[in-house]
Amino acid sequence: MVLKLVLNRGSMIPLQASNTLSTSSIVSNYLIPVALFLVTLVVVYLIGQSILITLLVRVLKEQGHDPAVRSLAENVAGILVWVLAIALAFTVAGFGGVIAAFGVFAGAIVLAIGFAAQELLGNFVAGIFILKDHPFTVGDWIEWSGGEGQVEDIDLRVTRVRTFDNELITVPNGDLANDAVKNPVAYDKLRQKFVFGIGYDDDIDHAKDVILDEARQHNEILADPAPDI
Repeated sequence: MVLKLVLNRGSMIPLQASNTLSTSSIVSNYLIPVALFLVTLVVVYLIGQSILITLLVRVLKEQGHDPAVRSLAENVAGILVWVLAIALAFTVAGFGGVIAAFGVFAGAIVLAIGFAAQELLGNFVAGIFILKDHPFTVGDWIEWSGGEGQVEDIDLRVTRVRTFDNELITVPNGDLANDAVKNPVAYDKLRQKFVFGIGYDDDIDHAKDVILDEARQHNEILADPAPDI
């Protein structure tokens, strides 16, 4: 199709009208939505940072949660604030179709990452429960089916343990969360057993008296319950 127009010489009215329409169309269709998007994004983000995250950190600190848990909660809340700010900004700007497309794309990405990093995510979740439930803390001596040692650091993915031979073992949190872990120093009192060998001709009663006497003189051994042999 070909549109033919006949204009008088020097006539620019149609062209000027076209230019005016094009400029107003750009402002209404692009500049205003973009401005609404940016303003909404900044406002929602600032409100979320100043109110939601600040309140969350204060509550976790008052409840005495571990610093690693507070840091994790703050990071997750920050991501949620960003997602909420972007979603509201797209909605206010009238870009609802973008949100739907982004939701489908994000769901596919999350599903792919979940399948590819199942073990990594499992260790991450296990680290959260270890930090929350406190089955052991830094400085405790723990024993599990894979070994034993003193806990030096608890990360979200792994726990670092120093063995009796002064070796450093990096244990995935999933192994500790799914295994029975013995924590001998979890309580203030601990009963320990020691085996002493004596000769066949030695006086057993005298040996008992000597050992008990030494035990009673030790400052770290409690009188109640009393040591026995």
